[in-house]
Amino acid sequence: MTIVLSKVDEKTKEKILEFLYKEIELLENQNLEEWIKLVDENIEYIAPYKLTMKRGSEQVTTKMTYFNDDIRSLLIRVKKFGTQYVWSEDPPARYRYHITRVKIESNGDPNTVNVHSVILLFVTRFDYDTPHIISYERKDTLIKKNGQWKLLRREVILDHSLTPYLIYTRFL
Repeated sequence: MTIVLSKVDEKTKEKILEFLYKEIELLENQNLEEWIKLVDENIEYIAPYKLTMKRGSEQVTTKMTYFNDDIRSLLIRVKKFGTQYVWSEDPPARYRYHITRVKIESNGDPNTVNVHSVILLFVTRFDYDTPHIISYERKDTLIKKNGQWKLLRREVILDHSLTPYLIYTRFL
């Protein structure tokens, strides 16, 4: 069976962009208790490893991942952020997510969309002059339940060959 992806109507596009902007606002403000409400109970939240060996041989593999979370592990991470045991975020860093090249496609089901975007995450900490910058692409699947869009699947593909430690302390 071949799934044909097509553009979505303007109303759906507007709702999806609102969802993405709301999600980023919650993450920037570290309001993780509200952010997790945007996540579906059947979430697959994965960052596969990107192998770079020689020119033209770059590939993404799911045999190795930076993280591969479901709703249980995400809830644990969110809960941990509300405790005194998040030393990597004390004092908290400042995050700014820049989202661009958003492409929203339908697979024929009006309650499911695929969203491809590119993110530049700018992180500052303390009074250091040099920020951390993390660049990655996201491949999301959003599902509409009870009139609300929820994140069903997120695949994060980092542009870095060395893993920035910040990917383990933040939600991408």
